[in-house]
Amino acid sequence: MNKLKSEMRRYSYIIYPTLIGLACIIFERCLSMLSHVGTEKVDAIAEISGGMVGVFITVFALYAALPTGNTIIKRLHGSGHGRILTRNIWAGTTLSVLCIFTWLFDAPQWIPLTLFSSSFGNILYSLYYVSTISKYLQNF
Repeated sequence: MNKLKSEMRRYSYIIYPTLIGLACIIFERCLSMLSHVGTEKVDAIAEISGGMVGVFITVFALYAALPTGNTIIKRLHGSGHGRILTRNIWAGTTLSVLCIFTWLFDAPQWIPLTLFSSSFGNILYSLYYVSTISKYLQNF
């Protein structure tokens, strides 16, 4: 079980957005829930995605500003958790930018909504990682 958790953490930048995206696609195919969303709401989702790109950049800046000489940060890099965090940040940024591009090029409404939902999973995971790291640094 611990091996499964470890692998899910390692590939969280792929697993969680994929699961969320699949759930959105299933809702769309079975219930046609996302097709009935108004154009104004999709416009708002694209605007929020632009804000999320800023949040991802801020989270990366917070991570990059952590003191590298600290033993906790050295352990973080040595264990691979630093790589997990940066991959989540870049995957979320990419999904948010793709959401904006699909909105710009008038893709079907469910595509930007699915990409937005997937990137939201990455932002939650990244914020969790940064808050956990900062909590350990305060206690150290």
